[in-house]
Amino acid sequence: MARPNVFVVGAPRSATTSLYAALSRHPHVFMSPNKEPHHLSGLDPSGFPSAFRTIVRSRERYLELFSGAGEQDAWVGEASTSYLASPQAPVRILELNADAHAIAVLREPVERAWSHYLHDARRGLDERTFAQAVEDDLAAPASAHGVTARYVHAGFYAEAVSRYRRLFGDRLLALPFDAFAHDAENALGTVSSFLNLVPRLEHLERTSGYVRPAGRVERAVGRVAGRMVPRPFTRRLPRWLQPLGVKPELDRSLARELAALYRDDVAQLESMLDIRLDWRSRYTG
Repeated sequence: MARPNVFVVGAPRSATTSLYAALSRHPHVFMSPNKEPHHLSGLDPSGFPSAFRTIVRSRERYLELFSGAGEQDAWVGEASTSYLASPQAPVRILELNADAHAIAVLREPVERAWSHYLHDARRGLDERTFAQAVEDDLAAPASAHGVTARYVHAGFYAEAVSRYRRLFGDRLLALPFDAFAHDAENALGTVSSFLNLVPRLEHLERTSGYVRPAGRVERAVGRVAGRMVPRPFTRRLPRWLQPLGVKPELDRSLARELAALYRDDVAQLESMLDIRLDWRSRYTG
């Protein structure tokens, strides 16, 4: 049975679904039909069980996710956003496959935190204000880990990227989210070169716009549909469940406070990857 050898490891809300979709469409890549099995991160979804229906605990069931891979598939993989922040994940990935490659897409951390919060809020998973969510996040113990409701901590990338670089060496590709947002074709070309893929990756999946938060009835229908409809089809449910809306704006004062928290971490990341990011200047003034 095929074992995965490429992992899209995060960060959450950083175009991992679009990259996963592009990889899935390539003739020489097989991606797990369950995008985020979270099997190797030791993720504890306590308090948010409905948010993590895709977790696969059993190693046997996990490996079965890749049973559809064929001889033509040079790369077999999955895309779990919990793997970047998890200290266990990179070690477990290499225990599973010592030649594995990892791809991390890194989004400006304030924007990432805001997007993550809005994502949870519109799914009915978080009823707090963003300011309260940030306050709670910063007050939580440093050892606390998760994907949902860890908005601020998930944006401290330097330690996580350093861990992957130390273990994976040149088999890690770290890309800024901006590369996908502003020049998707070139970003996918970079991924193609990293994996030595011919033909190159193409047709990056686009999002359809901001979806307003679900009401009680919509959430109830969504829960029922989630239990009865196979996950690949739940995204195709009628748009009336959650119509498009106007995306709320992030409070600039709170954004500046968060940007200050990330300043040193961003500087470490720039030095480590030998790149220049404009993240620290986005919320000045």
